[in-house]
Amino acid sequence: MKSVQDYTIYYDNDNTTILAKNGVTGANDCKGTVADIVIQCALTLLSAYSQLGGGGGIITQGVKLFISRGFYLITHTLLWNDNTPITIWGEARNRSVLYLANGVNGDLLDIFPSVTANIIEIGYIKIQGNRANQSGTSYCINIASNANELNMYHVEVKDCLTGGVNLGPNGNIGWNSFTDVWFLNDFDGLIIHTQDVRVIGSKFELNTDAGILMGTDAGLSGRYVVSGNLFISNNLGIKWPGTSGDLTVTGNTFVTTTNNNGISITGNLGALTITGNLFDDSLVTMGDTASVDPKVITGNTFTKFAGQKALSFVDFAGGPVNEWSTVVGNTFYVQNTASTIGVYVGQNKDNITITSNQFVMLGASSVAISYFSGTTRLNVIATDNLGYNPIGKTTNFVLGSTIAPWGTSSTVVASTDYVIQATNLLITSTGGTGVSITVKDNLGNTVTGLSALATLTAQYIPQGYKVNFGAFSGAPTVTVFWQ
Repeated sequence: MKSVQDYTIYYDNDNTTILAKNGVTGANDCKGTVADIVIQCALTLLSAYSQLGGGGGIITQGVKLFISRGFYLITHTLLWNDNTPITIWGEARNRSVLYLANGVNGDLLDIFPSVTANIIEIGYIKIQGNRANQSGTSYCINIASNANELNMYHVEVKDCLTGGVNLGPNGNIGWNSFTDVWFLNDFDGLIIHTQDVRVIGSKFELNTDAGILMGTDAGLSGRYVVSGNLFISNNLGIKWPGTSGDLTVTGNTFVTTTNNNGISITGNLGALTITGNLFDDSLVTMGDTASVDPKVITGNTFTKFAGQKALSFVDFAGGPVNEWSTVVGNTFYVQNTASTIGVYVGQNKDNITITSNQFVMLGASSVAISYFSGTTRLNVIATDNLGYNPIGKTTNFVLGSTIAPWGTSSTVVASTDYVIQATNLLITSTGGTGVSITVKDNLGNTVTGLSALATLTAQYIPQGYKVNFGAFSGAPTVTVFWQ
């Protein structure tokens, strides 16, 4: 009876000779003491074997290579370049080990089909790159453009010089999944150059650059889901310098004591959802994104980020950037340390709503929400946040044609419509010469009963409304209390 394995790689009784057993004939078709020579022999025979059976047979169903328990030293790159789908299984992580020998200075496994091959599977095996003894470019697993649909499960990818798994580059590859895969001490764990990737229940630890790195290839407009994973002490957990695509990050744990280990978005992307994650001493940084798609950061817990910015919309000197971001229902908890900030809204960052969050910022040196001073913003809202709102009185509140908590002056200018930013307020205006105060709604309509006034006393004005102090010749004294 035919074996379920098309070829099985195993050690002979002498624990030195390595054999490749044919699943149809039972014969040992390949034999030797150098693991990669025997394994490559089996791969070559599988390539020929895969052509049997016609278009409806083995070609569509693929072939399977089984690596029995043992340590296999790989002295030359293994190559699969056939268009037939292949499944490579071991017995279990740390039972079946492929280990890259010193000085190979190349990849451990290349999957480079000459034409499209659908569904490549790798499971139950350990792939170790021996990065300390490699140079140049060395991926543990390098997936080329025609390998369509990579599924990996119960695999450990460790110590890879350039990256653990290099997926792509090709914008047409889809249906990729990584389930319970461990990426440990690689330069980058998983490198994505392709569309539609799901990473579920996996672990990324001590990766030098990032656990997951998004490529900068043009046209990667796919869907990316990172769910239920553990990120520990990577330089970054997720690094996104990419150009497009929708990203969902949900239910993960990011924890570290030495690195950032969080999420860094520095390129463009489509819709972004970061929800239900734990960031333990790990940060989220929103860089110079230029996207009209929504970004929602909700239901996360940020803790132990002392002396850092837990969530940062970083400064951008090149002109206003519409973030289209909503930060809602998160918890920020940290002990008192100088320069500790929950949410930072940087220079030229517009269209950000921060609402219904909880800030437990213990001590006077911690700041719940901080703003870059000196930039006029549009539609930055910060309301109903426990531990931040009510803001109370601010000495300075005027900046350009806005009244906002990030203002730099308390002096108003004549005949200017000031837009109320961030949250609602109570405003008092007294004194001045020729003052004629008018309050308008967000559409510019005068509010009934609030026009041609000489003074205001604790007048409530909603966020988004406007106030104009008229063509005065002497400026009034204005005081603002924020909700």
